[in-house]
Amino acid sequence: MPRMQILTAAEHQAFETPPVFSFTEREMFFHIPESLQELLAPLRSPANSVCLVLTVGYFRATKEARQNNLSISLRNVLRLALCRTQQARRLQQSLSF
Repeated sequence: MPRMQILTAAEHQAFETPPVFSFTEREMFFHIPESLQELLAPLRSPANSVCLVLTVGYFRATKEARQNNLSISLRNVLRLALCRTQQARRLQQSLSF
């Protein structure tokens, strides 16, 4: 039995392509509030933290869950990694005696 085609090729491509955000949009969608910090704290690896923040950020922006991890925008990943690194440095400095 053939598969039912719900989306056109263009609609499918648009769905699979991650949104492109401006600097301001990235700041807004990928902001890490205290409630998300609590979820990130027990995660063991930075990769898991970045994936969770990306998932939440993309959901905030598009109101849909992105399942294709390969379509994540490199710019957004780099921005998140930079934010997490800066937060880690600030935390380390605040804990230094």
